[in-house]
Amino acid sequence: MIIATIEQSIEELSKSERRVADYVLTRPNIVARSSINDIAEGAEVSEPTVIRFCRTVGCKGFQDLKQQISRDMGRMTPVSYHADGPGAFELATRHFDRTLSAFFTLQSELDKSALDAAAHILSEAKQYFYWGSGRSGYVAHDAAHAMAALGRPSSAISDGDQQQDIAQHISPDTAIIAISEEGARKDLLAACGRAKTQGAKLIAITQRESALAALGDAVIEVMPIKDRSVFSPSTTRLLQHFVLDLLQARTAMEIDLASSQSVSRYGKSRG
Repeated sequence: MIIATIEQSIEELSKSERRVADYVLTRPNIVARSSINDIAEGAEVSEPTVIRFCRTVGCKGFQDLKQQISRDMGRMTPVSYHADGPGAFELATRHFDRTLSAFFTLQSELDKSALDAAAHILSEAKQYFYWGSGRSGYVAHDAAHAMAALGRPSSAISDGDQQQDIAQHISPDTAIIAISEEGARKDLLAACGRAKTQGAKLIAITQRESALAALGDAVIEVMPIKDRSVFSPSTTRLLQHFVLDLLQARTAMEIDLASSQSVSRYGKSRG
């Protein structure tokens, strides 16, 4: 983790680089969204010093530093709440910083080609099934409801037995969107594997190095963010919602494009 690396490197840094380190360590959430000029002014150093600092701590450059800080912020242990804990403002600030950092990381690491591939699969499918369980099950139901606006049958199933029953009789013109934080649930994996043998296409919303991702025809990675406190909002669930909203919008564009091309060909054949 880059924050830990910076902390361990303090004594090895030059005086000016140490100013940058102090600035970064005391306000990492701000640094993750700042320009190199902002950092230089805040630490009272030159921009070349900021670049030199980035390389000294093992980063390829300033953007790499920001991305690594964002990943660190997303992995930080959630705030635990107790009677004499942080006040409402401080609690909200920490949650905002955590969530914004996670979204910054998603923006920088989102695989655009995977999003396009998933949208193409959905544009060609005749019906959609959203499969999830637990907290991802809630996301699946919300996404299925929103996707119905495209005018194609869309259902959400969060029960593993029902998923496997459906998989046995699924048609090849079906797209399954499987949502899972860890991508390791055996019942979900079994259902997805069975559905693929029936010819269905699988879009996996999960972490890339997972068993579910290995089955996917398209994989959109959402890394799980651990939220152990019941008073913490589920950052992973927010990321999943966002990715699925983005996928719906991209699919709508694909469908509109296919429709306009069809109309254009029909018009030419009539002319």
